[in-house]
Amino acid sequence: MYKVLAHGATNVGCVRKNNEDTFRLAPDAGLFLVCDGMGGHASGEVASQIAADAMVRFVALDRHRPDFEWPAASRHMPTEEARTLDAAVRQANLEVYVHSLGHPAHKGMGTTIVSLLAGTDALGVVHVGDSRIYRMRDRELEQVTDDHSLLNHYMRTRAMTAEQISTFQGKNVIVRAVGLHETVEPEVQSIPYRAGDLYLLCTDGLTDMVGDEQIAEVLRDRSEVLQEGADELIRLALEAGGKDNVSVLLARIIVHVPVASHRRKTEPYKASFGDTSPGFDVRKSAFSDTMTGTSPTVRPRQPNWGFARTDIAPPRPSSQPVQLPDSAPAPQTPTSVEPTLRMVRPFAKTPVDGVKRVRANDETPAIGSPVPRKEDLERDPSQS
Repeated sequence: MYKVLAHGATNVGCVRKNNEDTFRLAPDAGLFLVCDGMGGHASGEVASQIAADAMVRFVALDRHRPDFEWPAASRHMPTEEARTLDAAVRQANLEVYVHSLGHPAHKGMGTTIVSLLAGTDALGVVHVGDSRIYRMRDRELEQVTDDHSLLNHYMRTRAMTAEQISTFQGKNVIVRAVGLHETVEPEVQSIPYRAGDLYLLCTDGLTDMVGDEQIAEVLRDRSEVLQEGADELIRLALEAGGKDNVSVLLARIIVHVPVASHRRKTEPYKASFGDTSPGFDVRKSAFSDTMTGTSPTVRPRQPNWGFARTDIAPPRPSSQPVQLPDSAPAPQTPTSVEPTLRMVRPFAKTPVDGVKRVRANDETPAIGSPVPRKEDLERDPSQS
């Protein structure tokens, strides 16, 4: 069993006025994603938020409905997490595209997506666009995704020198995005779990400003605390110029040993996300447990009256009479008493003057004299 610990952060950068990046942490659904919107008049911000919300809603709710059917394009996926991510991205693409058709001001808007889904046996990975996913394993950094950019398309289809690559003018031009067309082809893969793996989801606002070697150095030295690693990456991007919005999300895979918990969950689902409104703290964190635990019923604590026996009524400070339950037998009042017995209230005291009178009339026998018998004491003195 494995557990995913995640932390996300975003920053508007040093040049842009609006933050068109969005990230979501949905630990109860096992979903983590980053989006980089594009389009004028705040359309990129709208596109990234619509896509992120659609992804979370599909993974957490829609696919669990009784009448749900998998899209035909997603049914061929080999694993559950791959099929879920493929269908979720297609649903997000459709929602962004339909919104742009109904709002002329947002026509042509779109967004990139990179996302992780914690499955039962493997980690699902999906991406569309030039946002990236890196993995740090055994202190070695590896890029998991390939950019859907014009530069990558040229590099795959024709020979290019290092100088041509470095001076290429269309580095930020992407050939695939969510919401530009009615359909989209996401690139999905499943990666087996390995404890200690650290995944970085980021937008091009980080990778255009910070090289892979610097990213690897930060993940090696500052990733024990995920928040510190994310903040350091954003700081490096801002120091390098911060020409674009910067968003990073770190997710670590650890071994999870389930422990019986006595805390009952009050919220079946909760998602944390980056809000880009002014004055909002952009740093967010969440912890995800991919294995659902059980919450046993806890009996309420009984009051401790200080008695070990259950048949003894506890002391009560009230002066009112004790009300016995209906099932308890009523106390029986004695109807007759032996003549030689006398019922005395507990702790009853004889008056002091009464004690003196008793002792004054008492005739104490001398030492050595026989002790009078009971019959002699009960005999009438006038007959002696």
